[in-house]
Amino acid sequence: SVGVYERPIQNLHGIEKEVASLGEGVTITRELSPRTLDQCLAKGEQFATYLIFAALQDKGLKVVVCDARKMVITNANFTSAIPDMQSIAEKIPQIILPILAEGKVILTQGFIGGTVEGETTTMGSESSDLSATLIGKALHAKEVVIWKSVPGIFTADPELVPKAKPIRHLSFEEADEIGRRGVRALFQNVARPLLDHTLDDHTDLRVTAPAIKPLRGTTISRTTGNPVRSPKPIALALEQNIATIYVRKAQNLRPKRKADKQKEWLHKQSEGIPAFALNRAFYYWASDSEITICFRRDERRQLFRALKDAGYEITEERPLAALSLLVRTRDAAQNLSAIRE
Repeated sequence: SVGVYERPIQNLHGIEKEVASLGEGVTITRELSPRTLDQCLAKGEQFATYLIFAALQDKGLKVVVCDARKMVITNANFTSAIPDMQSIAEKIPQIILPILAEGKVILTQGFIGGTVEGETTTMGSESSDLSATLIGKALHAKEVVIWKSVPGIFTADPELVPKAKPIRHLSFEEADEIGRRGVRALFQNVARPLLDHTLDDHTDLRVTAPAIKPLRGTTISRTTGNPVRSPKPIALALEQNIATIYVRKAQNLRPKRKADKQKEWLHKQSEGIPAFALNRAFYYWASDSEITICFRRDERRQLFRALKDAGYEITEERPLAALSLLVRTRDAAQNLSAIRE
């Protein structure tokens, strides 16, 4: 009926006006700041939300739209915002649990969040997976299911390696590392919110596809099963177009006694580097005179701008590609360095 679609249509018209206003502002200033870019990107998520809302209502479901910007609280690192775990743990149960108690379906956005001041943020391209695990953890869910176009995580990219096999189980640590290594089925850091669960309060993660049985796909949990006596390869991960840069302060802060002051020097050298650069780097390490950061090339423009604004000198190498072999060395208790080795 017209009444059912009236509210979604009003919302879509409202989003259309907001996008037009943002576009006009960019045209006038001739600059697209990270803050404005996040507002623009969020409009796409909001638009899709209300389209799906109308479709679910048409099927007779009792649906409530919850704005992710009021639940997924982040810092103000626009386009690569970092979630505030404590604030999320407080906000989400307050908003969602009463609605679930009424037997209603909740629809929200992935990928976007908001600061405590109400600014719109995004957590990085394809970060809807991270939104799911953040919400699942805050609700103490038994399982978070992420639906993909492929039935789980494979031992290699099926498009590049036709004989790649599905991986039935990974630990949170392995999933976290494999996401950082370029596996497209997982957003990097997607398992990070679930790492600190206790044995009595834990959430499993499943990556699957609608075309297969619901209980299949790849399960990600705290344990990998029986310990492995000898190193066992898990998967190959390929990351292409990696940008490698060397970063140093314009006025070098290197201490005279490297052996005694290395940690202090590293802190001074990196204190102005945007947090997302180190949190989402493919690799980063310090030498005697500079810090090396490897990151995905699509983040180059934002990272360069932030580093230059912070007073860093940057030297860039040609783009690289990295092929990583992930090896299960012991069991789920292994740390990330053991996996890398």
